[in-house]
Amino acid sequence: MDQSVSRIRARFPNKVPCLVKYNEHTMKFILPTDLTYAELSMHVRKQIAEKGYSDGSKSRAYFLMRDSSMPQGTMTVGEDTKDLTGALELHCREENVFG
Repeated sequence: MDQSVSRIRARFPNKVPCLVKYNEHTMKFILPTDLTYAELSMHVRKQIAEKGYSDGSKSRAYFLMRDSSMPQGTMTVGEDTKDLTGALELHCREENVFG
């Protein structure tokens, strides 16, 4: 995995390789550094619904977690990964927002 990450970083210096884990599924993305976490969250929600990992219900909220904390929605991926050498690894959690 380290070879592919370093190859991506060398080929696309202004992009960040990202792995988003949702339940037993892993989604791979190559993200621009100016993408905010709120925009990434919307994209992940869309991918979850398209791939059929969840029912796509609007009553579910999805949260991206890095380690044990949740990044701010207005923070860009580039701000958060300045010192990161590997791929950005996020976990997607869902919560029922109604009743």
